[in-house]
Amino acid sequence: MDVFRVRPIPSVALAVTTTETGLHLASERHARYGPDPEDVHVEIQDDPLTLSVVDAGGRTILRLGASDESNDAPARGQPTLAWTYVGAVGGLPPRALPRRSAAIALALEPDEHLFGLDARAGPRDRVGASYILDALADQAEGSSADHSPPARFVLSSRGYGLFVHSRARLTADLGEVSAAEYTLTVDEATLDLFLFPATWPRTALAAYASLTGRPPLPPASAFGVAITLGNTASDADLQATADHLRADATPGETPRRGSPGSMLPRSAAVLAGADGLRHSLQVALALGLAAPGRWPTADEPPSAGSAALYARWAQQQLLAPFAQIPTRTEAVPGGSDERAFSIVRAYAGLRYRLLPYLLHCARETAQQGLPMLRPLLLEFSWDAEATTIDDQYLLGRDLLVAPIFEDSAADATRRVYLPRYANWYDWWTGQFVEGGQWLDVTAPLEHIPLYARAGTAIPIGEARGVVGEDLVEVTRLLLFAPADGAIGASIELPDGELLGVEHERGADRARIFIEGLPPTIRALEIVGIPSSAEIVDAASPRIQIVPGDDSLPGLGGAWEGITVRLDARAYTTGLELRW
Repeated sequence: MDVFRVRPIPSVALAVTTTETGLHLASERHARYGPDPEDVHVEIQDDPLTLSVVDAGGRTILRLGASDESNDAPARGQPTLAWTYVGAVGGLPPRALPRRSAAIALALEPDEHLFGLDARAGPRDRVGASYILDALADQAEGSSADHSPPARFVLSSRGYGLFVHSRARLTADLGEVSAAEYTLTVDEATLDLFLFPATWPRTALAAYASLTGRPPLPPASAFGVAITLGNTASDADLQATADHLRADATPGETPRRGSPGSMLPRSAAVLAGADGLRHSLQVALALGLAAPGRWPTADEPPSAGSAALYARWAQQQLLAPFAQIPTRTEAVPGGSDERAFSIVRAYAGLRYRLLPYLLHCARETAQQGLPMLRPLLLEFSWDAEATTIDDQYLLGRDLLVAPIFEDSAADATRRVYLPRYANWYDWWTGQFVEGGQWLDVTAPLEHIPLYARAGTAIPIGEARGVVGEDLVEVTRLLLFAPADGAIGASIELPDGELLGVEHERGADRARIFIEGLPPTIRALEIVGIPSSAEIVDAASPRIQIVPGDDSLPGLGGAWEGITVRLDARAYTTGLELRW
């Protein structure tokens, strides 16, 4: 019987070395240039039978759950690899036709967290729970895979990922029986397991998405605001709705027939009050980890609640990958409330300004499989505090959103965690905040807590009311200055070209260099630079500090910063500022 089967990438050579106790397998991909941080080697020992995956620095990424003298964990009852009888088949006695299962046990470190497996709500960390995934049984019961597909992928906070390549019944004991190990058991004779060894979870998730298929990029109009009427809506109804939206200055795509959410993937979550908002977010975040080859969902409005809850829902929707809003003419909570609908209008307008950023994030999803609606652990897995947070999310890489789940029009307070090893700017005030701390944030109904990562460049476009078939152009860059030091950022433009930004910040001066500048970008908004800053050197005399137009952040906030008019004819540009 084949106990281990190593299937390397065909283009990668393996160096196999025998030792006194087993085998040592290493990639020769970087042999000429020394070890790469993502390089790993596999060590197999035969007495007792163990398998370990070790990175270039000697750190054990994954170890099968055999006894290890160096491990203080208690002895394990589950062998590394096991065959077990799980019962008779077709009413025959076990000895006549046994049904076998294959199991594997893996070491679970004390500080390790496990994610994935399904898209159910609840805490992201699955350690301490057990699951039974049975695709055939679910199919027989008529459940829809579009709602909560059972994924056979486990992602570890230590960086690696495991994919069980089987549709058979899978039993996953994620440390419920023993805190020192977790086991995966399939009800068939062969356990086909893919290991994605990596230092960071996002690397393993991207590798898994590459294996199972990355999602195709939707058209730009899919990232506008979907407006849907009922299936029985007449042509006159559609036209009247379109005229009403334009007269009301509410951005949105051309109204279409269909139930709310029918034009986009839908969530299994049934919204009911404030708890429904949290439930919906948890499902979306879980889906991004369990099935990265799927686009996130657009949810329907709350089925119950006040106009304030409707406004909170709209904020979260309009700062998500896909968005839809009902019209005033629909019977929805808050549909006739002017304050609530003014919030919808404002956030829809902000969304259309952010379309270039959303499309940049969408291209990253299509190319790498990383979800647009991103759990904090994918970008900050080295921050233990951020790893298990499930009521905040990143929109792409650089915008952090902390929804408020309150059914009240009064100012609401919630705790917000800003991950360490990064600094942040409050979107509404421009206030610089150091990462690695919890904040008690009080927000009026008009503001959802929103933060931009320091050192990033966010592309934005002009205000618009519809995407349609038009090309979405980048007309400005929002540059959020780092606290100090040098930080680089890159942006993929709609034509596939890359725009690179380098920002170096000192105590009283800053240098900025932009390469790949398209002629559509006419201005640079620099947040976090004193308004007294002056240009002391520039690549072109056309580069000047000009008065801002107060169009950003767009919802009544104010930023400390400057607006710089760029030389739109230059492919590269640079400037030095002093204050």
